[in-house]
Amino acid sequence: MAFVNSIKVTYSNYSRAIKIGFYSPVAYFCHKVKLMKNSIHKNSFKLIILVSGRGSNMSSIIKNSMLLNWPIEILAVIADRDCNAINLAKKLSVPTVILDYKRFRNSKRFNIELFSVVASFNPDLVALAGFMRILNQEQLSCSKHIFLNIHPSILPKYKGLNTHKRVLTGNETFHGATVHSVTGDLDDGPIICQGVVPVLPEDNEALLAARVLDMELKIYPSAIAAILSKKIVFKSGVWVKSEKAIDLPAFYFSKIVFHPYFSKHEKEKIVEKLVF
Repeated sequence: MAFVNSIKVTYSNYSRAIKIGFYSPVAYFCHKVKLMKNSIHKNSFKLIILVSGRGSNMSSIIKNSMLLNWPIEILAVIADRDCNAINLAKKLSVPTVILDYKRFRNSKRFNIELFSVVASFNPDLVALAGFMRILNQEQLSCSKHIFLNIHPSILPKYKGLNTHKRVLTGNETFHGATVHSVTGDLDDGPIICQGVVPVLPEDNEALLAARVLDMELKIYPSAIAAILSKKIVFKSGVWVKSEKAIDLPAFYFSKIVFHPYFSKHEKEKIVEKLVF
C-alpha cells in the first residue's frame, strides 16, 4: 500500500508495518523513477546504510554514487533513533526506516528485528556509517549479507570510543581510519582498507578528528564500490584483489591511502607497522 509522502511496507515476520519516509512528493516520485531506471541496469548493486548520528559518511556514500553515476541503488537508510542522518537521507531522496532502540527490551530483540528488516530489502551489501550498536554474532552468522564498518583508528589499535583522545595521549605520530568487515566483536573483522593521516604538534581532539573524518569520506565510498564491483573479493578469511572486476566511472581503490603530508620514506615506515 503506497502513500504520497511515505510507503508502507509489511514484513512477513511482523504483523505491523514500518513506514519509510520521503522528503516530499517530488522525492517519492524521483525514487520511483530511480527504481525503474535501476531495474533496467543489469549491473545495479543494492546497498543498505545503517546510521545513528550526523550522517557524514552516509552522505559521502550516497553523493559519490550519484555524482559519479555508479550503478548503485540505495535501498534504504536505517537508524536506531531519530537523528540528523535520517533528515539528510530524506533530502537526498533515499527511503528511511527508524527502529527506535528504546522500544526494545534488549539488544537481542533489537538485532532480530534489524536483521529481519535488512533481509526484507535483500541488499548486496550493508554499510554501517556511525551506527552505534554492536551486531549480534548469531544474527551475523545466519545472514547471507556482507556487513561493513568504518572505524576512526588504524585497527587493530584503538578499538572502541574516544580514539582521537587516546591517540594524542599515546603520543602517536600517525592516526587514521579503517574499513573492515563486521563481526560480533567490537571493531573487529578482516580489514579492507585504511587511510592514514599525520598527528601534528598543534593538534587537539577537534583538529585531529576533522582530519580523520576527511579521510573517512574518501575511503569508505571507494571500499564499497570496490566490493560491489568485485574489484576485491573475500577469500580464505581476507579481502583480495580480483581479476573479474566490473568497471565503474571515476573509481580508484587502494588498500592504503595516505594523507599528502607524508614523504615516501615516511609512508614506507608506516606500511611496515600496519596489520592486514
